[in-house]
Amino acid sequence: MIFTDEYADREHVLQATRSESALEKKRKKKLSDGTPVHSFQTLLSEMSTIVCSDAIVPAVPDAFIHYNNNS
Repeated sequence: MIFTDEYADREHVLQATRSESALEKKRKKKLSDGTPVHSFQTLLSEMSTIVCSDAIVPAVPDAFIHYNNNS
């Protein structure tokens, strides 16, 4: 099932325009604080480097969780 209009009158719809800040982010590929801007694919790639490991030590009753960013 595809959710598209059966009739799309594209001639009477204005094209969206990007704001200056959005254009700046696209050009620099960074936010105003210097952090990188991601596309969906680069975000998935970045997130794939984060690992969550449960460690269970028999001598310690409570397990702990370790997060590791391998990038």
